[in-house]
Parts: sequence; C-alpha cells; structure tokens
Amino acid sequence: MQENEWGTREWLESKFTHSDVSTLGDGWGHRWRGSQKFRYSLCSNMLRPVLTENGPMNVLDVGCALGDFTAQAWRMNPENKLWAVDVSKNAIARASKEHPDIRFSVAALPGLPFRDHLFDCIICLEVLYYLDSQDRQRAIEHMHGIMRRGGRLLLSGVLDGGVRYFTRDGILELISERFEIQRITYNYAKLYSACERRVMRIRENLNSLSRIFRMPKRRYEEWSREKQRGRKLRIVRGFRTCASLVPFGRSIVGFLLGAAARTTRALLGRRCVVAACHHVTRLILGDKGATHAIILARRR
Repeated sequence: MQENEWGTREWLESKFTHSDVSTLGDGWGHRWRGSQKFRYSLCSNMLRPVLTENGPMNVLDVGCALGDFTAQAWRMNPENKLWAVDVSKNAIARASKEHPDIRFSVAALPGLPFRDHLFDCIICLEVLYYLDSQDRQRAIEHMHGIMRRGGRLLLSGVLDGGVRYFTRDGILELISERFEIQRITYNYAKLYSACERRVMRIRENLNSLSRIFRMPKRRYEEWSREKQRGRKLRIVRGFRTCASLVPFGRSIVGFLLGAAARTTRALLGRRCVVAACHHVTRLILGDKGATHAIILARRR
C-alpha cells in the first residue's frame, strides 16, 4: 500500500490479511507491542468505573479491529451487552469466532446501523482521525444520537498538532459540542515512540534477512532477479555466499537472525518499559510529550 492510500478501506483491510494475524494480531501490533498494551491500560482505567459501577448496560465499540479491547471491556462486567463494529470484513469475521459473547458487524462512521438512544456507553478509540473534518463532526452527532441520555463516550485520538490527526484543542472542541467532558488522560509517548520506530525497523530487517538466508537456492535466485541492483543487495549476496561456504552456514545464520528478531520483539512487548518512559517523558517534556488524548465524556 502506498502512503497516499492511508486511511482508505483497502488500507485498513490490509492490516488484517497478513499471515501472522492469528498470533500477532492486526498490523498495528495491538496484541504484542508494549506501547499498544500500555495505551489500552490507560483506556481501561478510565472505562472500568463506568462499566462496573452501574447496572447492566448496552455498550458499543466503534472500530473494534480484532476485538481485543472489546473483550477487555466485556470482562469488566459480563452482564453488559456489547456490540462492536469495524470497517474490515476480515477483522469482524475473525473477532466473531474468537469472542462469541459479543455481537460483531461490519459498519463504519459517520453513520452506524443502530436505532436512536440504544447505548449507555460508546467506545471509540483511534478512529475519528481517519475521517475528514466534516465527517468527524457527523460522527460525533451520530454517536450522540444513538446514545441514551447521560450515556458515556470514551474516545481517544493521536495528537500531532493537526498535521494528520488532532490538535489538543481541536479534539476537545469537537467532543464538547455534544458531550460534557468529565476526565482527560494523556499518553506521554513521544520519547518511547521515537525509539520504538527505530527498533521496529531493526526487527523488520532481521526478519527479512532471516527469510533470505533460509531460502532454497532456486527461490533465492528468483528473489534476486526481482530486486533492483544496489549496494544493499550486493552486501546480502556477499554474506549469503560466505555463509554457504560453511556446512549448514545459511541455516545457522538464518536461525540466529530469527532469534535476534524474536528477542527484539520481546523487548518491544514489555509494557513496564513503556510505562517508565511515559513517566519520564511527562517529567522532562510536560505537555510537549503528549501523543494521545483519552477522553471520557457524558452525553449532554
């Protein structure tokens, strides 16, 4: 997918079609990345009192992906009835099998196929910024319409000064038109995100090299012909040739590269590291270190 396809249905669908989706989850890494698990924990802390301190509720998760956070919300109070929607057919098909107690369907904002005043709580995490400014407004109005009086909205979005996502004031103003903001939590991930991007690239390179070293000769030759000539390709060829001179050399190098990639993934999966960076970033950078706004609001 090209960068100019960001946010399209096809681009979003591509996040659920890779070969490891059953184990690693979606293309954002919500199931294994410590940064995603920590962000979910911030959202859970805000949502838990709403779902546990009231009677049985009708709850909707908009943009549920594979239903990982939806399932967390359901476990907070299994007496609640949960609905979940996502634009991806693949995501909904898999989530329906993994979480049979939740009602999943394919749908997307700004309009959803639900009657007015149905839900006591709506969850909308990392969704609105895929819409343009007019559809963001329509989405807020629509969620207001399908929510009961006094219902709660848990919404989160990325803060980047409005380049692609939201400004701090912009997301608050958008919600305030229809909802009364009760609580705001910020995720201070600026320092960690900068490091994470670099380590993610290292992991991807290690995985790629591991596959290349393990390729049979014929498949490797086909792969070489498909690639454009360049310095990186010459280096890879040189290392593979040297490894081939040693008995089982390519297999050993491929195994070591794969082990290094798995170690890197394990490091990226540590939520405690993310939490420590969160507090350090908040201390050092203050508001400038905030990368996400997580907002709990009540229907006016």
